[in-house]
Amino acid sequence: MQTTLPERLRQVREAAGLSQRELAERITRDGVAVSQQTVMRYEQGVSIPPADYVAALSRVLSVDAAWVVLGVGSDAHRRLEAIRAILDEPVVIAPNAGPVLDAVAAVQRQKRGPGRRAQGGG
Repeated sequence: MQTTLPERLRQVREAAGLSQRELAERITRDGVAVSQQTVMRYEQGVSIPPADYVAALSRVLSVDAAWVVLGVGSDAHRRLEAIRAILDEPVVIAPNAGPVLDAVAAVQRQKRGPGRRAQGGG
């Protein structure tokens, strides 16, 4: 079933475990001033978010902007949510685990923060 833009906006926020207020604060820190009420209006479909909001949301939550806006492309937020749920459990890597490994790498990048590189390896 195809979801609507307001539904996808809510899904990515909830998958990140953020309240509307927390998301507004993160997006504001990213350079796009937004209030909790504005986030609520976008999620309710009362207002349409501008491109700079979607771009900031994409950066802050590491989601594909095309998926958020159009419902096509990567749904990485779902993979991230699944990885977060199992990080404390042993993981068996299947031959088709590429998307899962991409999600793990994204979580690791989030934990390291911007501008920091992984130690060791390459």
